[in-house]
Amino acid sequence: MANSKKALDENGVLYLWGKVKTYVATAIANIKLPSKTSDLTNDSGFITAKDVPEGAAASSTVPKMDGTAAAGVSDITALCPPVPG
Repeated sequence: MANSKKALDENGVLYLWGKVKTYVATAIANIKLPSKTSDLTNDSGFITAKDVPEGAAASSTVPKMDGTAAAGVSDITALCPPVPG
């Protein structure tokens, strides 16, 4: 049985390349990227500003180096041991 494989000649390659370029250009032209955050949908249920109760204050808990927290401490220097001098 003879080898029936055929290769593209120069015209075939140019034709195929033209088809690929057209396909890619069309695909790129149809991509819809959001231009602002409000274009997105919060489908994961992240907390938004409207979920925070009126009058809620930010936490004043300062994390310590050991992984615990000091509730109500607003000055981080109060958590630091004195530097030996």
